[in-house]
This record gives sequence, C-alpha cells and structure tokens, in this order.
Amino acid sequence: MAFMSFLLFVFNYVLRLNINITIVAMVNYSSIERANDSGRGSECGLKYTADPYDPKNDGPFPWNENVQSTIISSFFWGYIITQ
Repeated sequence: MAFMSFLLFVFNYVLRLNINITIVAMVNYSSIERANDSGRGSECGLKYTADPYDPKNDGPFPWNENVQSTIISSFFWGYIITQ
C-alpha cells in the first residue's frame, strides 16, 4: 500500500511537470495574436530580422495565453479539490 501511494505521488508530479512542458509544443503560435509584438527591440532599438515563431514547429491548438493559463491552473485546482 505504501509503495502504491509512492507511485501515485510520483505519477502526479510527473503529470504536473509534463503539462507545463508539453503545452509549449501543443500551441500554434502563428495563428494567435501576440501581445506586445511591435517588431522592434525595446532595449537597443534594433529591428527583428526573423520571426521567432517558426510555423513548421507550431502545434495544432490555437490557444492564447488565457487558455494556456487555464489549462495549467486546472491541474492545480483539481489537485486542491481532490486532496
């Protein structure tokens, strides 16, 4: 029983970690509107020469920052409710 409890806690931690890491790969950044994307650097005034969001590496989901925050926080709210 103690070993099963240990595995439950390990699985729970790994799930929390994986959600935070994989959401970066799941979001389609080229289809969402980015905040503060002025096209100029704020510190030295240089123009960006390349878009940091490569469409080839985009994920399938057009989640904006609010949806991403809700998905990540849903794990923590579910964790609090079930404990």
